[in-house]
Amino acid sequence: MSEMQGSPAPATAEEIEARAAEWLVKKHAHETWKSEDQAELDAWLAESWAHTTAYWRLSAAWNCTDRIGALRPAHLRRGEASARRNWRTVIRIAAVFVAAVSLAAVGAQYFAAPREKTYATGLGGREVVTLSDGTRIELNTSTVLHIATGTSDRSVTLDKGEAYFEVTHNAAHPFTVMADGHRITDLGTKFLVKNDPGRLKVSLVEGLARIEFANEPVKANGNLLKPGDVAIATADSISVSRAPERRLKDELAWRRGVLIFRDTTLAEAVAEFNRYNSQKLVIADADAAGRKIGGTFTTSGVERFAEVARLVLGLQVRERRNEIFISTDQHAE
Repeated sequence: MSEMQGSPAPATAEEIEARAAEWLVKKHAHETWKSEDQAELDAWLAESWAHTTAYWRLSAAWNCTDRIGALRPAHLRRGEASARRNWRTVIRIAAVFVAAVSLAAVGAQYFAAPREKTYATGLGGREVVTLSDGTRIELNTSTVLHIATGTSDRSVTLDKGEAYFEVTHNAAHPFTVMADGHRITDLGTKFLVKNDPGRLKVSLVEGLARIEFANEPVKANGNLLKPGDVAIATADSISVSRAPERRLKDELAWRRGVLIFRDTTLAEAVAEFNRYNSQKLVIADADAAGRKIGGTFTTSGVERFAEVARLVLGLQVRERRNEIFISTDQHAE
């Protein structure tokens, strides 16, 4: 009976690896491989999935190279005792080689696989990202953007927030923005994307772009946007309308650090201010919420905005902790 037949089952991964290497060397280093040997190997493999995995991993490495095959020295054929004494050396070399092959494979997969780089802005923050092709992306407050790297595809994902894109057009490699289940494809474009929960807004400033559902195939005649078009997309619909050039410019004022309101309800203006500031504005009653306001304010100008509401609109303004309450009733809160 051979040396390995009566050996106890390996208890550790290292022992399993060594035993698998022993079987492999025995099979390849001997002049004969008997049916009894194969039966013993089959029985060992059947004992555990870990046995099978270790053996076939080593076997694959052995078969893919002639280097280990060259390790079959002539003295292994001089007798069973001599072969047994030298197995351990061959096993150690085989184990080192397999480890190197595995490490190289993992490394190759790591460097070949597409990766992502994430950009994120905090409350009130802004950041400009310039890609290698010259495309410029400007991130507004509380925005998260993922950019694929290590691939020829030009694709980004806007998880949340707002970003302005100035895309370097390449017809052979279109630039796409994935956001909230939709795909925006550049056709030589400057556009603004605002991703709010359940509602995506795309405003086209220059060039052309196409917006469609991400789970649908690309359509040449999809929702084509032209300068001045504003698309509103939800989970089950996409609608496109026209917007005056002045309104589009107002929407981009945050790039200069300001907010512009023109006959805007107080509720809408407050919601916009609260996107940029930890000190929150609170509209305390419906009457105040419907009042209209206009003007240009810095994104951080919460107190100045509240003062204008008090002096121009005649509203009550009270500050408590980290909130500023605006109401028509001095007792409302």
